[in-house]
Amino acid sequence: MADAPTEANTDNRRRAPSCPAGQVAVDSDSLMGRRCSNVASQTGQRYSYTGTAAVYPAPATDRSAPSGAVWFGFTRKLVSVRAMQSDAEFLGLTPGAEPGRYHFRVANRLARLDGHLYGGTAIAASITAAELVSERPALWMTTQFVSTAPPGEDITVTAEILAPGRRTNQVRVTGTDAAGSVMFASLGATGHHRAGGLEGIFENPPEVDPPEESEPSNPFEVMTRRLGIDVAIPMRSGNSGFAAVIEFREPAIRRHPDPGPGRVCVWVRRCDKAPITPAILAYIADLVPLSIAAACGTVAFGISLDNSIRIGAFDETEWVLVDLRPHLAVGDYGHGAAHLWSQSGRLLDTASQSASMRTVDLAAFREAIRR
Repeated sequence: MADAPTEANTDNRRRAPSCPAGQVAVDSDSLMGRRCSNVASQTGQRYSYTGTAAVYPAPATDRSAPSGAVWFGFTRKLVSVRAMQSDAEFLGLTPGAEPGRYHFRVANRLARLDGHLYGGTAIAASITAAELVSERPALWMTTQFVSTAPPGEDITVTAEILAPGRRTNQVRVTGTDAAGSVMFASLGATGHHRAGGLEGIFENPPEVDPPEESEPSNPFEVMTRRLGIDVAIPMRSGNSGFAAVIEFREPAIRRHPDPGPGRVCVWVRRCDKAPITPAILAYIADLVPLSIAAACGTVAFGISLDNSIRIGAFDETEWVLVDLRPHLAVGDYGHGAAHLWSQSGRLLDTASQSASMRTVDLAAFREAIRR
């Protein structure tokens, strides 16, 4: 159901004002407007954000804006053009011929260690497409993984607004391969945060060593180190799959607010040190099977069945603490959650995941590593 009209959103037919150089003036109905000069020169700027799109509350009388921003008349928000584009660039997501249609290719950075489509890529692409088609930041997204795609496969991402509202849009996103087979299916919502609305964080972060004092690592070394297996992991070279673009460091946990088996904390950042966005958080949050394996005291990996993420307000942060909390495992299916914290201790997102778990034969694992 669409949101009821309010004083803040009934002026949606008002034309956006003229803008200084480096900005775009946009009418909220048509999303068409007058492009001003020097937009491209401003693309390196970044701002604080509440979603992949950088959002600024602004009163209707305020006509100022950072360079490279878009004004939406009825929302009274400002959206950074660069922030909306950066996730698409990371994912290689390009617009198709039809509205809501996008494409990407399964490149190394978007793949698992075996080169096939990485689950984190699917939910990140879903968030990005939903934000692009709706022109508002994501609130939540859940992605079901139907199949995977081999290296170099072309994926078509189709984003549809199922229920358009003045403040909130319900969105469906589907990823298909070149043959038209469904790879992943997502449901979520995007929306504009209400200035002065309810706010609060009701979880506490773990107390851990900062990134600069933490051990360079990767998810597989976290498992093997806990089991006392001293082997070098090829992923450490940084050339395999998502490890080519993501850096991991394992901190010592000094105190955990929810102690229990399998609690794992990992500092994560992009190798290019770009600020983290909600879509990139979804990309890196695909780590819950690590904590399930740790809780079970074994080396195992998980094939994702689904990923879900719920997005809060954002601090601009280089490093993110991925706080993994396993819930249960039964019959080789595992379920758990992750809280994602900024360096300043702000809860950015909460994520959950279910996976089909596969235990690794340690003797075969050692032999494979030696080769």
